[in-house]
Amino acid sequence: MSVIRFALATVAMLVLAAPVHAEDAKKADKAAKGAAKKQAEALDTVFMFPKVVEPSEEQKTKLAALRTELGPKLTEAQKAVATVLTPEQRQIRRDTTKANKDAGLKGKEARAAVMAAMKLTDEQMKSLDTAEKAQAEVRKGIDEKILALLTDEQKAKVAEAKKLAKKKKDK
Repeated sequence: MSVIRFALATVAMLVLAAPVHAEDAKKADKAAKGAAKKQAEALDTVFMFPKVVEPSEEQKTKLAALRTELGPKLTEAQKAVATVLTPEQRQIRRDTTKANKDAGLKGKEARAAVMAAMKLTDEQMKSLDTAEKAQAEVRKGIDEKILALLTDEQKAKVAEAKKLAKKKKDK
């Protein structure tokens, strides 16, 4: 009789626990999909042609191959930068960056404000500098390869757009 009670109790626990476990699995899956979507969107902003360029289908195909080749390298470089900071420092960086944007701060002033707000240790400063330089090298390589995909006419359009942007900035 006690064996039957034990078996029934075990079955009851499994029946009650299964939905909870399934719900936890759904939440974890949803969080993973959200993170993957964010990462894909971040890569989309890097692996794109300049706005003034209308790429051909062949160029789009080559860009997709470039993303497949160099996307993982960029992701690793971004992770290296992120792992230097604590979660609190990452939040401070996001908040300060937003405040800088709202205040109209740009460039060196904005970066100085972010760095001061995060209160990094000397070791973190060195690690962050190294990681950001590595990330910049990957980005530079990507930008050069994207530029190499453009025709001479497209390159001229990009150069002209840069000149106009520089004139506008200097005013």
